[in-house]
Amino acid sequence: MSLSLSPKDYERLGNANTAAACDFIEYLLDNPDQLATIPNGSHVFHRTGDPWVDEQNRILAAQAEEKGETVVWVGSPVTTSS
Repeated sequence: MSLSLSPKDYERLGNANTAAACDFIEYLLDNPDQLATIPNGSHVFHRTGDPWVDEQNRILAAQAEEKGETVVWVGSPVTTSS
C-alpha cells in the first residue's frame, strides 16, 4: 500500500491516524467485546472526521482490498470487508 504524498502530508496523515488509533484503543478498553468483531490479520482503518485524511485512508483500504486482504473500518460504525 502506498500513496504519493509530501513529507508534510505524510506527517498529517500519520498524526491524524495515530490520534484516531489512540481514541479507538481507549474505546476498546471500555468495550473489550468489540475486539472480537475485528478478524485476525485485518488492516484497520480509522474514520477521523478529516475529509482529506479519510480519503487517503480510503485509497489505502482500496489497495489492500484489491490484494484480497480484509479491511476493517473503525469509527462510527465498525464495518468489515474481505
